[in-house]
Amino acid sequence: MSSTKRSKKKIIVLICITVFVLVIIALFTTYFVGKSKYKGKFLPNTFVNGVDISKKTPAEVCESFGVKDPNGISIQKRDGQTITIAFSDFDYDYNIDSEIQTLYDNQNLNAWVDALFKDTRYELKYEITYDETKLYDLLVNSDWGSNKNKNASIQQSDTGYTIDPEVQGDDMDIDIVAPYVISCINEKKYEIIATDSNCYTTPGVTSVDLQAEVDQLNKYFNTKINYNFDYTTETLTGQELMDLITVNDDFTVEVNKEKVEAYVKQLSVKYDTYNTERAFKSTLQGNITIPTSNDAKYGWWIDKEKTVAQLTEMLKSAESKELVEPIYYNNGLFDFKGLKSARTENDDIGNTYVEIDLTSQKLWYYEAGVVKLECSIVSGKLTPARKTEAGVYMLWYKDKNHRMKATNSAGESWDSTCTYWSSVSPVGIGLHDAQFRSSFGGTIYKQNGSHGCINMSLSTGKFIYDNVDFNTPVVMYY
Repeated sequence: MSSTKRSKKKIIVLICITVFVLVIIALFTTYFVGKSKYKGKFLPNTFVNGVDISKKTPAEVCESFGVKDPNGISIQKRDGQTITIAFSDFDYDYNIDSEIQTLYDNQNLNAWVDALFKDTRYELKYEITYDETKLYDLLVNSDWGSNKNKNASIQQSDTGYTIDPEVQGDDMDIDIVAPYVISCINEKKYEIIATDSNCYTTPGVTSVDLQAEVDQLNKYFNTKINYNFDYTTETLTGQELMDLITVNDDFTVEVNKEKVEAYVKQLSVKYDTYNTERAFKSTLQGNITIPTSNDAKYGWWIDKEKTVAQLTEMLKSAESKELVEPIYYNNGLFDFKGLKSARTENDDIGNTYVEIDLTSQKLWYYEAGVVKLECSIVSGKLTPARKTEAGVYMLWYKDKNHRMKATNSAGESWDSTCTYWSSVSPVGIGLHDAQFRSSFGGTIYKQNGSHGCINMSLSTGKFIYDNVDFNTPVVMYY
C-alpha cells in the first residue's frame, strides 16, 4: 500500500515538471515569435508626431511622412485657377529616411511585450532645403492673371446717380505672396491659397467710398423747384438742375452764377410780357397790333437779379419748392405784373379789360367778353408833351377826390381835383371824371385835349372806380 502511494507521488511530480517545462517552452516560443513578428517594424503603441506608426516598417513610415504632392506645390489664385511649381524647379529636398531609421534602430525589440501596455512617443524634426531665389523668380514669372482692378465710379442716368461697383482684378504684390508661400513650404503645406496672404491689392475707390457722394448728388438731382406762371408751371429738377451747381468732394455746393443767370434769362424770355407788342381784336378796327410805349406799363417782367439770388438760395438748400413765384420788378410803387386770370401762353389781356379807341375817342369795358360799359372820352391833346401814348396799361391805383397837380415837359402846369381817380400808369395817367367838360368824344382831343389822362363823365368815372378791379388791363390805341 505504501509502495502504491509512492508510485503515484512520483507520477504527479513528473507531470508537474512536464507542465512547467512545457509552459516555459511556450513562453519562450511566444516571446521569440513576437520578437520575430516585430523584426523590421516599429513596436506596438509607437507614435511619431502624434501619428501611430505601430507595426509599420521604416520605409512605410517614411512614405506616410513624405510630401503629399510629389510633383510640387500648388497655389490657388483669386479666380480659382492653380499655379503649379515642381519641386525640382527650385531644388526642393528633404531627408527623413535616416531620422526614421534611427528611431527604429534605437528601439528595443526585446521589450515588445512591454510595448503592448504603454505608449512610446517621438517628436520628429526634419529640415527641408530649397533655393529661395529660384522660387522667388518662379513666382514672379508665374501667370497671376491679366485682369486689372477697376475703381468704383459714379454713373448718371435719367433717373439719377448710381454706383458702378469696383472690380477686383488680378493686381497683386509679389513681395507679399512670396514670403507667404515660403512660410507655407517651411510648414510643409503644399496646397496654398494666395488670397490668404492678402497679396491682392484692392481697387483704390470702392462703392463704400462713393456712397455718401452719390446720396448727396441724388438729393440735389431729385430736388424740384416748381415755378408758377399762373397758367402753367416750370419745374427745375434732374440734370437741368445739376447743370447749375457743382458738388465738391466735401459735399459743399457751389452754384454756377453764370448758368443760373442764363436759366433765369431763359425764363424771362419765355414768360415776360412787359414792353412787348400784342395782337388785339378791337371793337371797331378789328385785328390790330398794340405798340409799346414808355407810359404804358403792363405785363410780367422778371427781376432777373433778385430771381437769380432767390434761385441760388433754393439750390443751396436742396429742398423742393412748390409754386414758387419769380420775383418781378417793383419800382417801389408799381408791381410789373398783369392780371393773373388773363395770363395764357399767347395772351395776357384776356376777355376782361378796358378798351380805349383814341381815334374814335370811345371807351368800352368788357367783363368776361361782355360789354358792361360804353362811353365817349377825351384823351390827351396831340402835342409831344400831352399826347396819350398807345399801349397796354393797367389799373393799379384808385383814389377819391384826387388832386391832380403837375408840370409837363413843355412847362405846362395844372392843379385840379377829380372825384373818381383810377390810375393806369405810374407816370400820372389816369381815367377820371372831368366835370369841367360839357361834352366828350369827337375831335375835342385834337384842340382841347387833356394833359394825357382819359377824361370822362362823372357817372362813367364812378362806374370804373366801382367796378373795374386792380390789375385789369387798359388797352389804348389809335
